[in-house]
Amino acid sequence: MKKMPEESVDYVFTDPPYDASIQYGELSYLWNAWLKADYRYTENIVAHEVIRNERQKKPFEVYHSLLNSSFQGFYKVLRAERCLTLTFHNPTFMVRNATVRAGVFSGFDYEHIHHQPLGQVSAKAMMQPFGSAQGDFYLRFVKTARPARQMEEINEDRFRRIVIDTCREVIASRAEPTPYTLLINQVDPVLAKRGLFGTLHTGLDVKTVPEESVGKDFGLVDAKLGGASGKLWWFADKTFAARLEAVPLTERVEETVTQRAQDNGHSRRMGTGF
Repeated sequence: MKKMPEESVDYVFTDPPYDASIQYGELSYLWNAWLKADYRYTENIVAHEVIRNERQKKPFEVYHSLLNSSFQGFYKVLRAERCLTLTFHNPTFMVRNATVRAGVFSGFDYEHIHHQPLGQVSAKAMMQPFGSAQGDFYLRFVKTARPARQMEEINEDRFRRIVIDTCREVIASRAEPTPYTLLINQVDPVLAKRGLFGTLHTGLDVKTVPEESVGKDFGLVDAKLGGASGKLWWFADKTFAARLEAVPLTERVEETVTQRAQDNGHSRRMGTGF
């Protein structure tokens, strides 16, 4: 990007390394050697690869600095009022927050986050009581002449409260024991839409909070789904759970599908169906 003219690009889409999740440079060393493209390869990845790697003397602060430099390059080459989309998947709040901060501090307006869940989640994955988020998040930044919105700092107590309240709302709206993957996939978008971000140095993540709340806010119940056995999340307060008046979501879906099928059958008999 250093060689590209300023404001010469209409759109940027990127998928950056996520902290120390995958060491792309080191894992590609053998390929580059085989292709005879390994001239000064190790020197280049140590100097330029955006990654956290203590062996390369790249602690988290260096990773964040390199990430910030990349965002500054994006900002330079993008035309005004054009977008940068970044795909992201890392459950650690500190890493996600560092990515957003790098964009905002480079001048971008953090405009939107979109969660793209997996097309199909296996029954086994759904029944894991302490799984992980499924799918990816797409973060959209805009190079705008308007001042970028300020990010609001929150402490860990408030972060925990938001996560727990969101999980409670999801379970209450479903009115039935709920798979962990459905809970965890709802928390990050809620935090982002509210514009709430934790401090850069906190390692707290959305997975730790509900795990620590088992026995206090939530309880785990045995269940089966598609031949898989596991645990689903429910309220620890049995009196609160008993007061839920909504029909369980599973029953609502079954009733809707049955009614729709009956309506279609009636329409066909009347000669109006397709």
